[in-house]
Amino acid sequence: MLSRRQFLLATTGTLTPGFILPNFLEKAVSYLETYDRPLLLPPENPEHILYASHNEEGSYYLFLDEPTLQPPRFTWRQFMEHYFGSVEEYLGIDHISEAGEVWREDLDAEAEFETVLDCYMRRESPEARAFYLLKPLNLGLGGNHADAMGELEFIDGPMPGSLYLAVYAQDRLTLSILQHELNRLGQSVKVEIENL
Repeated sequence: MLSRRQFLLATTGTLTPGFILPNFLEKAVSYLETYDRPLLLPPENPEHILYASHNEEGSYYLFLDEPTLQPPRFTWRQFMEHYFGSVEEYLGIDHISEAGEVWREDLDAEAEFETVLDCYMRRESPEARAFYLLKPLNLGLGGNHADAMGELEFIDGPMPGSLYLAVYAQDRLTLSILQHELNRLGQSVKVEIENL
């Protein structure tokens, strides 16, 4: 599923969620034209870093805190407890009583990497963490608007069976607006471009 959030230019002096005041937009555009980089004014003591990594299409992938974080290696027991709370919760009570002996023997074997990867990509990857941070915030309106000034694209399983979560920022101006909005909402998050 794909959803978009756009930042709109405010025509009044009031701050409405998702609407950007013209004076900030003018400053951001001028900075971008002068320095060829987005205007990123971070909070004083950021608790998190939202990394933006440029892709071939010209947009930016967003990662929260550790962009190169890899899935952990787990035994089956560790995997079940970490992602599902317990072995019983993962297997189901009926399965435990019927096949518990088989699993008891295998619980300390290394879990299949693909199975761990599926849960990791959906719940703990830097991409998923950026998705879960930004999706519930009132950053802008969905849909297509003629006066949109930037856009975030939220990807939740782009094809059937896919567990991939991601957020893309349309361009460098969107990154400036995103940092501005995170600050306005009191989020202690610094937007930083990788390899700038």
